[in-house]
Amino acid sequence: MVKSYVTREYAEVSPKVVATVVSAFMYLVTQKDLIADNLGVVGLIDDVAVIALVMKINEKELAAYKQWRESNQLPEATIVV
Repeated sequence: MVKSYVTREYAEVSPKVVATVVSAFMYLVTQKDLIADNLGVVGLIDDVAVIALVMKINEKELAAYKQWRESNQLPEATIVV
């Protein structure tokens, strides 16, 4: 979805989606976490929770994008030998 949005193939992305994805990205790349990442698997729990929350919040928009992508796919090339 991000690639299609950046290349302007798919422009029907709401500001809510952009805001939540940018916010999640900023949370994931900063060093300030609820649970420190240096605690191994336990430290990744909050990161996974943020990703799951963003996906849940944007579920309808992701489904709409998936439907758009499926309806706009080019047929796969066939190789004739």
